[in-house]
Amino acid sequence: MIMLWPALALAQVQTAAGIDLRDEGISQGRVAIVNCTGLLTCSVDLPTRIGQINLPQIDLGTGSVIGTLPVARGGTGSTAFTAGSIPFSNGTILTHDNANFFFDDTNNRLEVAGRVLATAFFDRLNFTGFIPSTSTLDIYSNNSFAINISSTQQVGIGVNTANRLLHVKSLDAVIRVEGTNLGSRTWDLGTGLASNSSFSIRDVTALVDRFTIDSSGNALIGTIASPSGTSGLIFADGTALSGMGLNTAGLYANDVGGTAEMFAIDEAGASTQISPHNFSLFSPDPNEEYPASYYSLQQYLGVEVAIDLFRLARLVQQQSGVQLIHRRDLPVAERRGWFTDQESYMRLAMTTYETWEKAQAQFFVDYAIWDASRRAFVPSLDVPTFTESAPALSTKPAYPQIKHAPVWLRQRLNDRGWYNGGQTLQTKLAAWCLKRGC
Repeated sequence: MIMLWPALALAQVQTAAGIDLRDEGISQGRVAIVNCTGLLTCSVDLPTRIGQINLPQIDLGTGSVIGTLPVARGGTGSTAFTAGSIPFSNGTILTHDNANFFFDDTNNRLEVAGRVLATAFFDRLNFTGFIPSTSTLDIYSNNSFAINISSTQQVGIGVNTANRLLHVKSLDAVIRVEGTNLGSRTWDLGTGLASNSSFSIRDVTALVDRFTIDSSGNALIGTIASPSGTSGLIFADGTALSGMGLNTAGLYANDVGGTAEMFAIDEAGASTQISPHNFSLFSPDPNEEYPASYYSLQQYLGVEVAIDLFRLARLVQQQSGVQLIHRRDLPVAERRGWFTDQESYMRLAMTTYETWEKAQAQFFVDYAIWDASRRAFVPSLDVPTFTESAPALSTKPAYPQIKHAPVWLRQRLNDRGWYNGGQTLQTKLAAWCLKRGC
């Protein structure tokens, strides 16, 4: 048996006669050779120096070596490992922690408890196994929680426990859909686009909110201006529809006399105004308190028709003696002021625009940071291109405006002394616009 004390340091040289172990400055008393017989032939020059130990053959399977070979001498510094142990350095020796880092050779899987932290580029993560039924997979980015995948294959982005197949949670929970084909458009859908309490589908390519559902259940098409009331279908002023597809009919809003009116169009090409205030083909009787009309346009026949409904009803009523027109004066609590509503719309538009201004200022900061990262990026084999998306600037909202009532309504409001306040609003709007050039 050879006993080597911890301070022993030997250099090993293979020779024709066997193994030559030479002293590297070993002082007296550091080596003890016991039972140096049989296959082991020893030649030792003590006490000052070990000269040469010739070891023609050592059976390491049955031999006995006392002590633990340190890492500095090519060992592990540890006495034993168990099945599945994965050695790693704790700074002094090689050790293992099967409770947190373990290879299951029976099931061919690597088991890691806790977090996997990548401090360099880490852009590929492939899983070919499974997530146990009682576990989830959490992915962190920049030391912050990012994605959760449950054992039921539900994915949570920004949320620890997904309640649907895809669950997104953030200050502005928006999903972007971007096509790559020629002519494809980019769309955003989610909350926080039009307002914090609404859901929107935004045409990013055209910078227009195409569809919004507000917190009152109103569905807004082409606008983000919510009315008072609930569960309405609201259309922005657009252009007249034509050339309807097979088996289709539609609704749209179009400006008539300075105010948006509602139209219906059928497959046969007849566009009929639903709201009864189209006086483009005739002037209503100024003495008529509340004029109304029926209006329709037929492009295939090349005909445009308007009927003065109230005059027709009055003539029939006079001739027949049958009352056809019934009216009631609304109490003050049920009336609305034209410019009171205009002021409400103006203030909402101002707030929306000012919120966008703040977001725009933050956008320039975020873009500068992104651009600096892009310029500093160094391609590698693992990450050949810079893939971080540039920050996106939200849609610029329309400037506030004050609309006047259509001529027929304005005349009648003036007659009652109810059409005032417009000049005060114009002054407020002018002062606001002076700072923004609108």
